[in-house]
Amino acid sequence: MRHLLRIVPLLLIAVMSANAQPIIHYTLGMSNPPSHFLEVEFSLTGLASSEQTVDIQMPAWRTGRYMIFDFAGGVVDFSAMDGAGKAIAWEKTDKQTWRLSKGSATGVTAKYKVYANEFNMRTRGLNDEHAFVDPASAFMYSPKHQAQPLTLTVKPYGTWHVTTGLDAVPGKKNEFSAPSFEYFADCPIEVGNHKDIEFDAEGVKHIWMIFGEGNYDAQKLIEDGRKIVKANKELWGRLPYQKFIFMLHVSPSAGGGTEHINSTIMGTRPFTFKNPDSYKGFLGLVSHEYFHTWNVKQLRPAGITPYDFSKENYTQELWLAEGGTDFYGGIIMLRAGMLSADEILGELAGMVRDNRQRPGNRMQSVTESSFDAWVKYWRNTQQSYNTEADYYSAGSQVTAVLNLELLKRTGGKKSMDDVLRSMFEKFPLGKRGYTVEDLRSTCEDFGGGSFKEFFAKHIYGTEPLPWEDALSVAGLVLKPKDDVRPSLGVQMSDAGDRPRIFRVFAGGAGAAAGLDVSDEIVALNGYRVRTQDVIARVGDMKAGDEVELTVFRDDRLRTIHVKLLMQAIPSYTVTRIENPTATQKASYERMLGVAWPEGGK
Repeated sequence: MRHLLRIVPLLLIAVMSANAQPIIHYTLGMSNPPSHFLEVEFSLTGLASSEQTVDIQMPAWRTGRYMIFDFAGGVVDFSAMDGAGKAIAWEKTDKQTWRLSKGSATGVTAKYKVYANEFNMRTRGLNDEHAFVDPASAFMYSPKHQAQPLTLTVKPYGTWHVTTGLDAVPGKKNEFSAPSFEYFADCPIEVGNHKDIEFDAEGVKHIWMIFGEGNYDAQKLIEDGRKIVKANKELWGRLPYQKFIFMLHVSPSAGGGTEHINSTIMGTRPFTFKNPDSYKGFLGLVSHEYFHTWNVKQLRPAGITPYDFSKENYTQELWLAEGGTDFYGGIIMLRAGMLSADEILGELAGMVRDNRQRPGNRMQSVTESSFDAWVKYWRNTQQSYNTEADYYSAGSQVTAVLNLELLKRTGGKKSMDDVLRSMFEKFPLGKRGYTVEDLRSTCEDFGGGSFKEFFAKHIYGTEPLPWEDALSVAGLVLKPKDDVRPSLGVQMSDAGDRPRIFRVFAGGAGAAAGLDVSDEIVALNGYRVRTQDVIARVGDMKAGDEVELTVFRDDRLRTIHVKLLMQAIPSYTVTRIENPTATQKASYERMLGVAWPEGGK
């Protein structure tokens, strides 16, 4: 008995040790900004002494872009030691995994540098002005312990300061915490002498973090930020965060944006803010990225729940996560008073033409386009437009028509607003993600009856969207413009002093004649031309006329004869009908969130 009493405590200690959570801590340094090298330390303490090795990995991708990166390729000067500071052996088992031979040690630390000069990719960057770090691009993790809490200490260069969505550790300057590596990876970090402009919106702290100089008006940004926050809260019902940061890089080459769990990183040019058109474009970016705070960050597809940072995460739902967000970006701006209803109708008209013009929409469904994002979308080829759908634009188009189908079935009482809001509550972050079938089920809950045929035709399938019938639900009429003209069946833009073809439409005149992407047009019928010259001269001809193009292809001069065809798809207008029914008016107002104008048109 005495012998057993001695053994039991030892067994309890062993079990408790095996189940204990290791302490995870990172350190980020940047002592030599012009070198572009970030300095990283990754420590795990409290590991089981019985495990002789521990694997650590560099993520293969970052959130918000569904493609494999080469983050591990930027790692240099790697070393490892045990908890006592003694060097230990290590080896790479694949391109992104390091195996540390720790023996019976209960702690390990890996040290390495990461080359960081990709600001415009919104991954990792360091120069003599600032640092930006998407954690997935710079910090390794232990796959076995990625669900456990961690802390980070940042060592800013000189007088730089830190702005991030991570929670600050009380009483410890430049120390932050995260509940898991997944959360950590979704909180980008800015370090520099940037501006932090704090403001309250809907009772919650928000920040405009701005790096760079531009002609922006801080008060205007605050006012417009508040409007976008308010319009989203009214749609979704609540804000899913305690703090939100609009991160903005202002530089001549900046553009685009990436959504994160409680922040977004965006880029724009310095003189965007005074020109009304360019500023509307910028607010469109803000609206899109902020809408993602719910649609993909909280309401997340099953295929990316939880994130697996070691490989591709395949999912069929990106058409809603990205394309649905694209559709709602403009709707939110309308409801926030930043766009007019007529501008939205103009966007719908353009949407119809884009949908009908792209041959790839007839070959690839939005679910397949979503699934293939990892292997096709970001590897754009010369034939992508002709053979693939774009889950951004096609997803936006399908979302628009699905919305109108819901309005049709409910007499204007229910819309995609209700579906998304319900799914946001039904599939909370941390539980299982949703599938296309979950979306169909929710549409049926609100719309009544089966949506199986609609989904089979337009979401799993490639049948053309019924735009005319759909738009009529909201008292809108689609009309083709009288602008169908002869066409070469290509798209081009000026590269230097001559047009360069960047798209050849399948079935068009150019494809039949043998024009190719990257052909540079030197002359049309013997005359030197620019892009607008080609469009104007061809537009004045007739279908069946033949033109002679002189082109450079691979530095060789060629002559190609093209027999012109009529442009296949016209431009469109979308307008309100003169005498809508009460149901049509209700559908219009439910879809757009604004009243049908007095006087109709």
